[in-house]
Amino acid sequence: QKTSREKLLLLQRQKKTEWQNKFGSKIVRSKQPTVIYVQSEILSLIMLEKKTLIARTRSGKFRNLICGDPLIFQSGKLSQSCKVAAAIPYESFENLFRHENFRKAFPKAGSLEEVQKHLSANSCDQTKTEKCGVVAIHLKLPSK
Repeated sequence: QKTSREKLLLLQRQKKTEWQNKFGSKIVRSKQPTVIYVQSEILSLIMLEKKTLIARTRSGKFRNLICGDPLIFQSGKLSQSCKVAAAIPYESFENLFRHENFRKAFPKAGSLEEVQKHLSANSCDQTKTEKCGVVAIHLKLPSK
């Protein structure tokens, strides 16, 4: 009987292998923390551990994130450090939210339809998404 963490790590390894076979990308561990600028409301949800999943297009600073990489979420003068618990690549946001619990990324959303409306309203670059894919970044805050 596997724990949910073991299942998550197994899924991450499978997705990483699928992604590398498809796109031939080489995963390189980042040494410096990745700084992500967010609105204060989002930062509050992360600090309260209500938002534990970040979904982003897999490009730029989100391209090579792997388990254990340090992140810093910043809003104005406030910031929160955490680590990547898992970074699972998907081909699209729709595919990502078929496999991941959307409430971890959008804690205030009542339904998956609300999430899809939010994604279309914020005009995710479809060409970039098709070219690069997306990544589900599971967050782990430091122990208190």
